[in-house]
Amino acid sequence: QVHASKARRRGLWLDHIFNSREDAKRQLEADLVEYYGMLKVLGISEQELYRKAQQNNKIQPHVLAFILAENKSDYVLDLFDTWVVKNPDFPPRADVSHLLRETIRTGGKVLLEG
Repeated sequence: QVHASKARRRGLWLDHIFNSREDAKRQLEADLVEYYGMLKVLGISEQELYRKAQQNNKIQPHVLAFILAENKSDYVLDLFDTWVVKNPDFPPRADVSHLLRETIRTGGKVLLEG
């Protein structure tokens, strides 16, 4: 699910979660249509999904809580608020393209990896 959203370039970007909770919520709710559709295709309820996921020790607690959350988009956005938006240890955002152009323009050096 996450990969499909990413491939379609429909997933959340930092701008969504830092700037407009309403836009982020709209993005998430569009993706949730597929989540609920897959439950229907598989013929399982969220309670069944939760029970199966709970038996797998690789499933993280926040994923289990997501399955049970009544308002899934608010649950995800609250996680982002806690771990990203309001987290003082999260690196500050920057306009990387601008920083690269400015560094090159002023004769600075840039290390590119990857």
